[in-house]
Amino acid sequence: MLDKTTWEQMILPRMGAWLGVASPDILLEDMQGNSAFGSTELKSLIPDEPAISMDKWVKIQNYYINNAPDKMEAISEPVVYGSLDSLFDFEQIKLDAATRAATNTLVHYDAEKNKVYVGRRAGRLMIYDTQFQKLDSLNFDSSPSDILSDDQKLQVLLTGEIRPNNDGDQDLILGSHMVPLMVNREEVQKWLDQRVDLLILRNKTR
Repeated sequence: MLDKTTWEQMILPRMGAWLGVASPDILLEDMQGNSAFGSTELKSLIPDEPAISMDKWVKIQNYYINNAPDKMEAISEPVVYGSLDSLFDFEQIKLDAATRAATNTLVHYDAEKNKVYVGRRAGRLMIYDTQFQKLDSLNFDSSPSDILSDDQKLQVLLTGEIRPNNDGDQDLILGSHMVPLMVNREEVQKWLDQRVDLLILRNKTR
């Protein structure tokens, strides 16, 4: 729930722009420099023609403005504790300066092969044994998010840019061996000549 002013000044102008019945300037300003909207021309994301009639748009605006409260009031007040020591046991942990925050996008345990697959946001897929000793690794051009494996092939699903965006960069990599992603025909043919069964299914809209 939002108050009347927020609907009038923030939400409805943007809603109208996305529906093609209001000025797109506020959306263009929001999207400028925001990588979540991808590399597409920003104006192409906004409809050129109205998606609804002006009569319906006026009714939508009136509904939210007339029903929204003038001011939001908290039903209950949060409990303020002077100290949390009586509720929790705290242990201070200091990280090494070189330690980076976790960027895992995949953790998969293969019980039949006793292997652990770990995917990172930067595109690296690492394979460990059950003692967490590194067995192998692969580098892809986007983040691994799921994996299926059997005796004959390994299937890796890549999500593209992990943050929300409008770029359609998703790949499904199928291969009979642990091989790096090949991005040009010559490299793929080289691997095929070495009897590596590799198939790359791509969805590239850019």
